[in-house]
Amino acid sequence: MKTTATLQTFTNLPSDDIIEQLQPKNTATNQFFYRSVTGMMFHAGEITPSQNLTSHRLVQPYTSLVVVLSGKVDFSIGNTHYQLSADSCPVCCLVNVAEENIFCRYLFANQSTQKITISNIRAWLSHLDKPHQDFFNKTNVYQWQGDDELMAIYHNLCQQHNTQSTQLFHKDALIFALLDRLWGKFSQNYLNNLNANNLVLEKNDDKKQQNFTKITLEQLNTAWDLGHHKVSDLAKHFAISERWLQRYFKTHFQMTGKQWLTQKNMQRASQWLLIDNLPIKEVAYRCGYSQVANFNQAFKAYYHTTPAKYIHKHKDWL
Repeated sequence: MKTTATLQTFTNLPSDDIIEQLQPKNTATNQFFYRSVTGMMFHAGEITPSQNLTSHRLVQPYTSLVVVLSGKVDFSIGNTHYQLSADSCPVCCLVNVAEENIFCRYLFANQSTQKITISNIRAWLSHLDKPHQDFFNKTNVYQWQGDDELMAIYHNLCQQHNTQSTQLFHKDALIFALLDRLWGKFSQNYLNNLNANNLVLEKNDDKKQQNFTKITLEQLNTAWDLGHHKVSDLAKHFAISERWLQRYFKTHFQMTGKQWLTQKNMQRASQWLLIDNLPIKEVAYRCGYSQVANFNQAFKAYYHTTPAKYIHKHKDWL
């Protein structure tokens, strides 16, 4: 669920991976990492930090499935904060990051959290039909409750992990069973009732849409890096009309071109301010603003605070 931030004090960890940087004096951990032969990553464990900790990193598009078995998980993607709480039963979610973004994780002192994460599953999404693939063009977190069957598979997997066995494929089979159960529940709650007519252009636009399908997110990001920070500049860069580029953004990202560019500006601004420690004036210039005041105004409209306060509060907010 999305939440509103409340003020607390956090110690910032500069690493991209908060787990790897947790020292024994800061936390008690019990971790289970496993990479399947297909490249899928499975991580389960319990963690209890002795102080408030936070870490932020720039992430590329990814999709993962998370099960919070006990405690709560707090994180933010861009300017949206989420909290998953396993109060009376496990809570499951699919985290989908559709484009490059800032991911922040928060850990609370003396609060134990036990969770499962299955990642590196994005390649399987290519097997979905076009309308369902388009569903993953939006960054969001989708949540539902766990069940007894899910927990039975997990406990069987933990037992398999803790015992020596010559059954080479048993662990992979159990992870895929867990993945299949999670995906089935996600599909039941979110995909099965999808109205495909809302996700594709009209049939008579198919020919014109062919030009758009050739534009990838990587190409858009490259164009932005080259300094094309207006919809008109992007249209000229790709040799297409502004009207059809706007329809492309609406169809593939469910937002206007201006909204996508603003989001892109603010995500990169956050990276440059928090991770690269660049001056505000330099960040404004890189985002295409000739006046720092205009950048500050746009930043405040997106993050609801000024860049200077954003930097100052990042170590203290949640």
